Amino acid sequence: MDWMTLDESEGCQSITRSNGSDDMLDHYINMIDSVSDALISIDESGLIRTWNKAAESIYDYKAEEVIGKPIVETLRTEFFGTDLEHVTKFVDEKGRWQGEVIQKKRDGTPVSILSSVYYLKKKSGGSMLLVAVNHDLTDIKMKDTAIKAGEQRLFSIIENAPEAIGIARNGGVIYGNPNFLKMFGYSDQNDLFGRPINDHICHQDRERVLSTVDAYVQGHRGSKEMEFMGMRKDGSRVPVHLSITMVDLDYGPALVGFFTDITKRKLAEEEMKTSQNMLQLVLDNIPDRVFWKDLDLKYLGANMNTALDAGLSDPTEIVGKNDIELAWKETTEMYQADDRAVIASGLPKLKFEEPQVGKDGKVRWLRTSKLPLRDPTGRIIGVLGTYEDITERKKNENDLAESERRLLTLMNNLPGMAYRCKNDRDWTMEFLSEGCENLTGFSSKEVVVNNRLSPASLATLILPEHRVHVWEDVQSALKDRRPFKITYELRTASGEIRWVWEQGEGVFSPEGTVIALEGFIIDITERMHAEEALRRKTEELDHFFTNNLDLVCITDIDGTFRRLNKEWERVLGYSLKEIQGKQFLELVHPDDLEGTLNAMTMLSDQDVTLNFINRFRCKDGSYRWIEWRSYPEGRMIYAVARDVTDRKRVEEELRRSNEELQQFAYIASHDLQEPLRMVISYLSLLERRSKEVLDPDAREYLRFAADGGRRMRELIDDILTYSRVETADKEFLPVEMDAVVSETLEVLGSQIEAKRIDVQVDPMPSIYADRTQMQQLMQNLISNAIKYNNADQPKIHISVSVGDGEWVFSVKDNGIGLNMDYAEKIFQMFQRLHTRDEIPGTGVGLAISKKIVERHGGRIWVESEEGKGATFFFTIPNKRCSRLD
Repeated sequence: MDWMTLDESEGCQSITRSNGSDDMLDHYINMIDSVSDALISIDESGLIRTWNKAAESIYDYKAEEVIGKPIVETLRTEFFGTDLEHVTKFVDEKGRWQGEVIQKKRDGTPVSILSSVYYLKKKSGGSMLLVAVNHDLTDIKMKDTAIKAGEQRLFSIIENAPEAIGIARNGGVIYGNPNFLKMFGYSDQNDLFGRPINDHICHQDRERVLSTVDAYVQGHRGSKEMEFMGMRKDGSRVPVHLSITMVDLDYGPALVGFFTDITKRKLAEEEMKTSQNMLQLVLDNIPDRVFWKDLDLKYLGANMNTALDAGLSDPTEIVGKNDIELAWKETTEMYQADDRAVIASGLPKLKFEEPQVGKDGKVRWLRTSKLPLRDPTGRIIGVLGTYEDITERKKNENDLAESERRLLTLMNNLPGMAYRCKNDRDWTMEFLSEGCENLTGFSSKEVVVNNRLSPASLATLILPEHRVHVWEDVQSALKDRRPFKITYELRTASGEIRWVWEQGEGVFSPEGTVIALEGFIIDITERMHAEEALRRKTEELDHFFTNNLDLVCITDIDGTFRRLNKEWERVLGYSLKEIQGKQFLELVHPDDLEGTLNAMTMLSDQDVTLNFINRFRCKDGSYRWIEWRSYPEGRMIYAVARDVTDRKRVEEELRRSNEELQQFAYIASHDLQEPLRMVISYLSLLERRSKEVLDPDAREYLRFAADGGRRMRELIDDILTYSRVETADKEFLPVEMDAVVSETLEVLGSQIEAKRIDVQVDPMPSIYADRTQMQQLMQNLISNAIKYNNADQPKIHISVSVGDGEWVFSVKDNGIGLNMDYAEKIFQMFQRLHTRDEIPGTGVGLAISKKIVERHGGRIWVESEEGKGATFFFTIPNKRCSRLD
């Protein structure tokens, strides 16, 4: 069969071949698809025969789209100063034409091309192939290099391929490149041509190799690789790796073989086997795990620790096994995905972490490295891996990470910012917590730029008047190796001035050099403002103490004077120095000690005592009456007092006057009641004895006279009761209002039953009051509710609620009600809204009620609507009060 040769003719390379070698040329042109220039061959009809990958890239046509198409219609070439006919003629005469042309891509885009055109011709003449090597002139600087590379590419790739390349057909070799000739000891193509394939295979491998080749030829797909001992022309041996592929030539299929001398690799493999036991011994005695696999990901070997992890007792047991057969079978897919990636890429995957399930079922963490396993020639033959058990370290790292997370969370939630900085004038920042933004207006990411606070360093945020003392205070603390605590003002991003408090300490090297400062800064603006407000309040309090006309003091809960104003000196005659630090009980009149102690007990219970009165001894031995208003606050009592000696003197005179009035009222009522009783008695006697002799008019006159006498007696009793309300001298004591209401309803029981009134009473409180007067008050109000109620289903509701420092009692009925225009009038003496014939009474009951309520410091009023009943309200203070007279 004909074979391919290379000749030099007229300064250019041409490829010639004997008859029937066009397909072989096509094959070799296809072999140079990796060339960066477009390689296009055209037959004598102008049809495209060859179109490589570079041509596809330049013109955007796939080879299958243009093979067999006219070159003129496809590329629409424009020549400069010539045409295709002249170019063809020039190539005929000169052997090669080179020039710049404009050609069109698929989409019509023009592209500048440097084209080198050659003829391929047979030695014996005949048909011709025109070959164009086209270089894209996009990178004009590479123009000369590209032209030269285009001219040399075809010959260089075929003749200088790194592999030994041979072509065989019908069992005989028809071509071998220089490396093939050298490998098998031939002098030239003539020496090689036609030799049987068998001549190149040693006897012990011949049958295996030929059967493999025959099987491939019968059903060939892709390529086939094998290794065998080759035979040179002189009979010497050479171990080779062979990759074969089938190509179709014009005269039929041919077998192309790529041969690699693997002598060195085989020697290395032998050496590897020799040293394997020693290597295994070393591997078995290192703490890390080591393993290696073949291309099928089956284990070729491992050290002892790996075998033990796999649940085996000896490293030899792992050979030939797959991960799915070992203790960590659950992670097979993950392990083998990494293995394939390393083999496919040829790149290592280093120091990554992954889990492993041990034979005990527990999950351990590994730090693994995998890299391609190569033979001595550099060919990848598997994967090599190592790993170490980092479970404990991983746990420690996780614990550390969690600790750091908690620390960071704590720092980020501190009321301020944590920091680490250098000990320089700018306080160069190395770390700032997220609290920085709340404090300064800058986020930690914004301010730490190139390890500095920018746009402003911490030093520039500090107000100028504080910078010197901040620096000096820190340096002084560092010198003494003690923490520093400093207060200063800084200006935020928005221009706001804030007070801050900083605490930190130095971080020192073993040699004693300051490495950094660590600490935290918090916003104390509110505290500083509060302190300033407190200072102003203190000044105001001082002013209040100094200028108040009343007696003002602060005492402990045990009654020790802590502060007094000047008014005490005027009232008692002592200097403030003499009173300060004394217990006021030392100055209290002996007769008032018990009441004073009771008041102090109330204050210790944090109750407010109002209108408390006792007597204090003056420096001259006399006593002055002092009225107190005291407010407890924790362990302190704040009190304002007033000298009421003159008032007490007036009250004493008034008391005597009231006593005289009471005596007069008693005498008057007694002296009036005696003759009135006599008149009423004789009128009644006259009515009984003269009943038969008197006419009806006379009897009516007698009845009127007797009735008037009885009303006069009731009126005198009511006036006496009214006069005694203010003169009652009973001390206010705890009174259970539940009992008072219950007793009152019992007294009025016959009237309630007579009218069949439904009475509802809510739970009542205990109050401080005069019990007798409370009974009088409730009786007056409930009697009114009975008297003025003519409903078909009369009801009375007695309730209480809590007001602002007082109890609000109410007595509600569904009776006749009243016009609210008279709401004030009914509480006056002798004021009635109905005649005595309509509803009996003296008109004094509500006036007495009002007097009682006011004596207790309360109020009384009515709310009503005519025909819809009325509700009488009265209040009693719920603060404890005590009286000492």
